[in-house]
Amino acid sequence: YLRLLPYNIPMPETLLCPMTFPGVGYTDFSFVEHAAQRLGLPMVIKEGCGSFGEQVYLAHTIAEAQDILARIGAKPALFHRFVSEAHGQDIRVYVVDGVAIAAIKRSGPAGNFRSNVAGGGSAAPHTLTAEQQSLALCACKALGLDFGGVDLLLSKDGPLVCEVNSNAHFKALQEITGVNPADHILRMVRKAAL
Repeated sequence: YLRLLPYNIPMPETLLCPMTFPGVGYTDFSFVEHAAQRLGLPMVIKEGCGSFGEQVYLAHTIAEAQDILARIGAKPALFHRFVSEAHGQDIRVYVVDGVAIAAIKRSGPAGNFRSNVAGGGSAAPHTLTAEQQSLALCACKALGLDFGGVDLLLSKDGPLVCEVNSNAHFKALQEITGVNPADHILRMVRKAAL
């Protein structure tokens, strides 16, 4: 998130969460109230590292947010404004060597705010708009990535970068689109070696 800020890449409003250390007697969760006032409720809480959406939570109340943070413990986390119009849906764009090689629109299972296919969601091929493609390419370039997966949320104000994955899983994307990112990555590596 912080590395994308200087590039003015549209993202959901985000706040970094101070480290918490439950059980040692001096944890103060008052920052959660500030986050809720700034971002509104519900708000998304994401652990700094995770896969398949398993470390992403939706807090509907301040008490729920505090409980989530107590469970996360001393791990890094952040708060995102919840983009309600994108509830349970996103677009995964796979970028290799400055080209958006394939995209899928992912939908989570009924009632789930996450869109991960690994979490029981579904996906279909997606044709990117020029704006979506440009945003995905800019995000990878800003992070210095030769390849990666960019997750876009479709908000009422346009597409937003939800996250960029430097090691994005692409099994579902390959099965759905027929595009094998590994082939593109290998070609890029061979070209660079020449």
